[in-house]
Amino acid sequence: MTYQTVYKKEKPKTALTLLWELYDKALYRIKDIGSYIDDNSIPYQERERTIPSFEKALKEVNDLIQKIEYKGYKMTKNERLNGFNTDREGDL
Repeated sequence: MTYQTVYKKEKPKTALTLLWELYDKALYRIKDIGSYIDDNSIPYQERERTIPSFEKALKEVNDLIQKIEYKGYKMTKNERLNGFNTDREGDL
């Protein structure tokens, strides 16, 4: 083990990278809630109770898209649908 691996300095996160992380988390929530709503093995009334959470997550994603693009970053269709994968190792 070297000094560099033990004391690896992380780059400070920019406002844009923080927005990307928030977007990924919100997008994950949408997909998670959406798959729950689509699960026909769960009674309809129970799935219906999650709709307000789903709508809230959709609004959050929409707000984050506006903030990201206000920062001057134009999101691609793939990024809108799949996120930025901010949980991966390495630089963004």
